Amino acid sequence: MAFGMEAPLILGIVSASMAAVGTGVAVAGALSQGKAASEAAKAQAKLSELQAEAELRRGDQEEAELRRRTRLLIGQQRAGYSAAGVRLEGTPLLVMAQTLTDSEKDILNLNKETDAKALAYRFGAATYETAASAARTASYWSAGASLLTGGSQIAGTVSNMKFPVKTVQSGVVV
Repeated sequence: MAFGMEAPLILGIVSASMAAVGTGVAVAGALSQGKAASEAAKAQAKLSELQAEAELRRGDQEEAELRRRTRLLIGQQRAGYSAAGVRLEGTPLLVMAQTLTDSEKDILNLNKETDAKALAYRFGAATYETAASAARTASYWSAGASLLTGGSQIAGTVSNMKFPVKTVQSGVVV
């Protein structure tokens, strides 16, 4: 089998076909990468939300423990004053009131700290959600760019292909 004018045509077809397949692979890869990055960011967002909830639960448990210890301390103060024969008025009452006030300040500070940490986790979750969306969008742009680049390569290959020209002379195809 002799290749004459057909060889450049065959090579052009093979080249254009390879460019088309390469473009398809690039598009699929861009979309797959975007999907994976998006899913990873969504998983991180979910983890951050769970951490925020856990932080709030921890704060609630610590608050309950502070309140329990305060009740025990006030009970010990009351028992000590009673055992010593001191009436619960004046200074002893002020000491117990100050104990309660100090405890409430500690609880308020704990709640502020807990809320700030939970807010930071939630902000992180929102950032990850934004990253998930951006990864998906970026993959679409990347896939589109691959399509355009591949289409341009295919068009260039096809435009450089030499198609055999057949002419008719005296009723005979030459």
